[in-house]
Amino acid sequence: MKTMLVDGKNCVYRAVYAVLSDKTIQEQEKHSGRMLACLFRFLCSYMRKMTPNKLHIFWDSDRKTLWRRMVYPEYKADRERKEEIDNLVDDILVKAKILFPLLGVKMYDRFGQEADDLIYVYCKLFTNEDIYIISSDGDFRQIVYNFKKVFIYNPMTSDTTQMINEDIVDIRCLQGEDGDNIAGYNKVGKVTSAKLSMDATEKISFLLGIGYDVYIRNRLLIDLSLSPYVLENMSYIINSFKDQPKYDAKEFIKKIMELKIKGMSADAGRIVASFGALSR
Repeated sequence: MKTMLVDGKNCVYRAVYAVLSDKTIQEQEKHSGRMLACLFRFLCSYMRKMTPNKLHIFWDSDRKTLWRRMVYPEYKADRERKEEIDNLVDDILVKAKILFPLLGVKMYDRFGQEADDLIYVYCKLFTNEDIYIISSDGDFRQIVYNFKKVFIYNPMTSDTTQMINEDIVDIRCLQGEDGDNIAGYNKVGKVTSAKLSMDATEKISFLLGIGYDVYIRNRLLIDLSLSPYVLENMSYIINSFKDQPKYDAKEFIKKIMELKIKGMSADAGRIVASFGALSR
């Protein structure tokens, strides 16, 4: 069994920037409809490459609701936000969440949780499956480190990561994570953190000397296994299987017309054919 887990928002952003950076497309055509069509084309290409038996999409809860921000208000607080991009992403998200169930795709979206939290739990529950995570987010590397049948496909580089030898969580707890605005120890970079993570005695000596509050806080924020919502998320994932969306190609095409999504009609046939293969 081969399963493809998609980091939804990560893929949406990639589709947005792919269209905006395409110089062959006229400015007036760089709208959310074309970007939504691009998102579906990307997913179809991943399916051709991976040939999965199942495909699931995971969404982040709104940034303001994230449980990590309750623990550490600075979490992701300094990320540059562009209103134009945010508006495009929001429009795509609304329409994508209407369309994907019509293709038989199961989606996961839980208040306060990030896609990482839910994908981690899925991997923990289904250890017998070969799981391919589709995302350019390096945070998923810890899942590969912990589960031998999990792989990451990075759509930005077309690389598949099959094995991680470094304890990514331990390293990031020490050096911090700039992308998520998580502060680490002063003057502890990649080299020092990697060295400390490989020598337990030296790491303990370092933490006892400088203080371990930062390490413990970062461990809670970064280590997906320590989320206080792991059990609740497991229950959510299990219960979600009670309701399986049904593939309906005609309804999908009808909904594209109803939503007046520019740029989707030309790809509709290829899209329903690709996703239809999963329903067989």
